[in-house]
Amino acid sequence: METFRCTYCQNDIPTVKVQCTECQDFDLCLQCFACGAEIGKHKKEHDYKVIDNGLFRVFGGGGMSPGGESLWTSQEESLIVDAVEQYGFGNWNDVAKSVVTKISEECRVHYCKYYIDGNMGKATVPKEKTIKIIDHTCPEGGPLSPSLTEALPPLELTIQEQQELGYLPLRDDFEREYDNEAEQSVSGISIHYEDEDIDIAFKLAQIDMYRQRLKERGRRKKIAREFNLIHSSSTIVSKTQNKNKNKQSSKKKISKTNEFKEFQEKVKPFAQFHSPVEHEQFLNGERKKKQIKSRIRELGKLRKNGRTKLNPVPKHTNGFGHLDGPLHSIESQTTGDDLLTEMERKLCDHIGMKPDTYLTIKTCIIKDYMQRRRGIPVKIRYPINLNKMHRRKILNFLSDNGWIAMS
Repeated sequence: METFRCTYCQNDIPTVKVQCTECQDFDLCLQCFACGAEIGKHKKEHDYKVIDNGLFRVFGGGGMSPGGESLWTSQEESLIVDAVEQYGFGNWNDVAKSVVTKISEECRVHYCKYYIDGNMGKATVPKEKTIKIIDHTCPEGGPLSPSLTEALPPLELTIQEQQELGYLPLRDDFEREYDNEAEQSVSGISIHYEDEDIDIAFKLAQIDMYRQRLKERGRRKKIAREFNLIHSSSTIVSKTQNKNKNKQSSKKKISKTNEFKEFQEKVKPFAQFHSPVEHEQFLNGERKKKQIKSRIRELGKLRKNGRTKLNPVPKHTNGFGHLDGPLHSIESQTTGDDLLTEMERKLCDHIGMKPDTYLTIKTCIIKDYMQRRRGIPVKIRYPINLNKMHRRKILNFLSDNGWIAMS
């Protein structure tokens, strides 16, 4: 290990040296520095810095101790204290690996002699154990989950019902519990030897919040037991599945079923205020309300498009897009010249065409025109027996009146 020599007295510096920051390679021992030694260009008023080589002794002097054990440097003392704090008292093999320069037996003897049985140990280690372990997880001082000690009434559910509900009868648990993510808040918590008091207080607060969430989970499970909600949920699931089997499988119907299932999940907290019959009536009422609202929206769209009667819509209006102007009412028109303007009636009389045939041709022309405007390549399909002259007159009429733009 590197040693230093005092520039003034030329003696070796075994522990701490004082280095002048203004003079090059100028070191002083503590004795010469305390005397204010000056030599050559060096003055005692110069700036300096203290350098510790870590070789001074904390306990005893140099050489060997009276008991024959080798003395420890300040660096080794720091290493053993940190290692015992990290690995725990008694784990001397790991402590020795951290100290490196001492074996496990030397570490045990030194630590017990100076830090346990010595003056430092007498001042810090209590003679009697004053720490009492108290269970704070619940007011009664019982286990973390008080429900574990209570006798549970048996539930008679079929294997299929258990699978549908995700219920585990022997454990009285569900695959997905209420507040299922509660354990994530404490899963990564651990007490580290470097934690400060505020860190420990914060972790204890998180554990207390987790305990409150467990209490709420147990309370809800108890309510489900008392009101027999597990059986009622099984009945609701079975009825829903039977209804779905009788319906045709389509994407729209599946999405509506999933939407109502999500609604059922959201209103589960309100089951604690209902009896099983009341809760099922509530769900049926909500289902019927959604159906009525859907029908009202459908009728509103028909009225907006000009429909005032629930008669069938002509085939030529199916799939027609929304347009501006007088065409807005063509989506749901029925046959008849009362749907034509005065100029359109004159056109039909001039070319000898029936109003419903004219409406069909007009719808096809305008629909294909709107698709071409959106960049969709289409080919206009006219009736097979349509006169080319009549087709040209209809195109010119629609162009002159602003229905389409001739390219």
